[in-house]
Amino acid sequence: MSELDKIIEEAWRNHDNPEVMLAKFKEVFNDYKNNAVFLFEYANALDFLGKEDEAVPLYRRALAMGLSGKLTSSPPLGRGFPEV
Repeated sequence: MSELDKIIEEAWRNHDNPEVMLAKFKEVFNDYKNNAVFLFEYANALDFLGKEDEAVPLYRRALAMGLSGKLTSSPPLGRGFPEV
C-alpha cells in the first residue's frame, strides 16, 4: 500500500468526524495537489460531507489531469461529480 493510499484510508476511517476527515486531506494537500487520485478522493470526501461546491473544482481538476480507471467508472457518493 502506497503512502497516499494510507493517507486516504486514514481520512475515510474518520468519516464520522468531518473535521478530522477533512484535516487529514488538508494536511497533505500541498504534497499531493498535483495527484489526480488524491484530488478525486478529497473531492469525494467534500461531496460526501455535502460540500458539493468545493468538490466540483477538485473533481474537474482530477479529470483534467487524466484521472481514469475504476475511480471514474463508479459513481461518487455525493452529487458534486461533474457531468463528463
